[in-house]
Amino acid sequence: MSAMYSYRARDRAGNLKKGSISARSEAEVIKVLKEDGLFVIASPKKKIKVLQVLLNPKLTNRELTSLATNLKKMLQAGISLLKAIEILREQSERKKFKNLYYRIEKSLENGATLQEALTIQREFPAFFCNIVGIGEKSGKLVEILEYISRYYESREHLSKSIIRHLSYPIFIAFFGAIILYVFTIFLLPQTVDIITTQGGEIPPIIISLSNVSLSLFNVLTPFLSLVLIIILLVRKNTFFERVILKLPLVGKTIQYVLICHLTKSMSILLYSGADLISAITSTRNIINSRLLQMQISQVKNRIEAGEDLTNAIRSISILTSRDIQIIAVNERAGNMDEGFWFIAQEYEERVRVMFEKMTKMIEPTVILLLTVFIGFILSCILLPLYDLLNIIY
Repeated sequence: MSAMYSYRARDRAGNLKKGSISARSEAEVIKVLKEDGLFVIASPKKKIKVLQVLLNPKLTNRELTSLATNLKKMLQAGISLLKAIEILREQSERKKFKNLYYRIEKSLENGATLQEALTIQREFPAFFCNIVGIGEKSGKLVEILEYISRYYESREHLSKSIIRHLSYPIFIAFFGAIILYVFTIFLLPQTVDIITTQGGEIPPIIISLSNVSLSLFNVLTPFLSLVLIIILLVRKNTFFERVILKLPLVGKTIQYVLICHLTKSMSILLYSGADLISAITSTRNIINSRLLQMQISQVKNRIEAGEDLTNAIRSISILTSRDIQIIAVNERAGNMDEGFWFIAQEYEERVRVMFEKMTKMIEPTVILLLTVFIGFILSCILLPLYDLLNIIY
């Protein structure tokens, strides 16, 4: 099995070259470098996996879309796969991609399939590699690359939509939290000191707020720990996940996002030529929901027991009867991939609408709460000072 090796070598002019290459052994690394006119000056070392993951993070949806689109266009034009990767390497301006395409190119030259060459690099998600592999085996790589491009483009669009709608409320809440922190930690204690020094009477409400500000640090750590525990429980316990999915607005939005990922994955896998069981298995592995993973496993078991997809998929609780009817119609027509893609597009639009609604609700609520709270604290600080000035003058 291939692995990543780091090397130090010199070219014929004596210039030092450093880099990494995928190979099955140190001997193969030396052989490949020698063919490129490089002479190894230190034994190639296998890269540590943890370090490799940190240095080579996964490609973004946008980068995957660009790669699939460019590769598809060149293959359509009749350019060979190896030459297409070479062109991508030469056209890349960033060193990150030049190195990536170089490693893929060398793997292909050593006889690896495109799926194997992509899997070795670790920057590519397993789903991307599996789809490419299916496309290679079915002889529909160009069509699959087009579908992959649409898939990751839609995921990028969905991610940007979520960020766009939530960025402003989050910014307002964060900015307001900083203001409240400054008021309660710095201004409030100073106000108490001034009133006490001048012999004034401290109102009970200021005493209470001052006590809260002094114990804020002690309360903050347990609170954050509790939030972290809840997040971990949600990820590992389906009970908490079920509760969240039943929340009026947030739960519905999460359901819609999960359905988008589920149906898009099924659509592209079935279109690429994967059998139904393989498509369900691959989809389960990329879904970031323990509850939905369990339900997808139930669907797989029911199909293996002899049921059709329409009946088996009823195990997925977040799908509506209308969704199941669409799947049933397309299953009978023999174009299930189109049915799943239609559902995905519909729910993607619903996600956009839901986030617009949430934004319209969250923005005025956050601003109103911050205004009331800051106004309350200011009145608690300024009114006693005003009374103290009246006493002095």
